[in-house]
Formats: sequence, C-alpha cells, structure tokens
Amino acid sequence: MQQDPRGLQAQLLTKLVFTYAREKENQTVWKSAKACIHAVQKTAAEWYGFDRWPLSDYLVRRHERWRQRVRSLRGLPELSIQNE
Repeated sequence: MQQDPRGLQAQLLTKLVFTYAREKENQTVWKSAKACIHAVQKTAAEWYGFDRWPLSDYLVRRHERWRQRVRSLRGLPELSIQNE
C-alpha cells in the first residue's frame, strides 16, 4: 500500500467495477422489473416533491412502528407512551 498507492486504488476500483458488472449481468426478470418499479417511484417522488408525496406520512408512521418493534432487538426497554 505504501509502495504504490495509485496502483492499489486502480486495482480496487477495477475489482469493484467488474464485481458490480458481473452482478448486473446476472439479473433475473424479477430483479429487473423490481429495479424498474423502484426507479419509476423515485422519479415520480422527485418530480412531485418528497414533501408533498401522499405516502410520506404513512411511511413515517410505518418506520416508527417498526422501530418500536425492534427496540428489544437493540437491547432497549419498551416505551410505555405510544405516539399515535
């Protein structure tokens, strides 16, 4: 690493690119369709605006409920007051 840092950087980036390309090359129809749907949703949210997106409140509540459920997995006590 100290002898040839640029060579190491180039080697790591080359390995990363080939690994990523190999992963994308072995796509199934399901993975491609799922990626397409995700891209459409992201584009629609960017176009419409993340703040105005109708699902934003729902997603926030869903994430908060998920965090409450996994508190025990993180070693935290359960909260006695629920935010609804």
